[in-house]
Amino acid sequence: MTAKTRILLYASLALNLLVVGAVAGAVLFGDGRRSSDGREGRGARPFDGPIVVGFARGLDRETRRALGRRLAQDPALRAQRDALAAGRLALASTARADPFDADALRAAFSAQQDAQAGLIALGLDALVETIATLSPEEREAFAASLEKRRGLRRD
Repeated sequence: MTAKTRILLYASLALNLLVVGAVAGAVLFGDGRRSSDGREGRGARPFDGPIVVGFARGLDRETRRALGRRLAQDPALRAQRDALAAGRLALASTARADPFDADALRAAFSAQQDAQAGLIALGLDALVETIATLSPEEREAFAASLEKRRGLRRD
């Protein structure tokens, strides 16, 4: 094998790995969409938080999408997300302040925690309302999905 052929093979391999990496990244981390607070990828959802997202994964795809559309149109949820974004800016500003004020930073973190709790509560309320519309069979499938993902077993 000539040196030129070897270089072409390595270049081809590198290009293939690049394409595979890009596809894997898109699948794992999202499609580049931005959420209302400017975050990209998997965070670009109308409902954030591992609690809501984790439970919503137990729904079938169409029900999950309907829940997402519902939450995307919810003005209270948007206001909560905007409060989170503003809170992150306040945290950054407070952390940079000179002189540094630890109590102000604690207060900013507390406000951020309250905004996150509000966002989660709104998402969980919508999730409960969605689950309430499911048939007994669909609720069973939802429950089984939750058990399966965590390796839980029913007695």
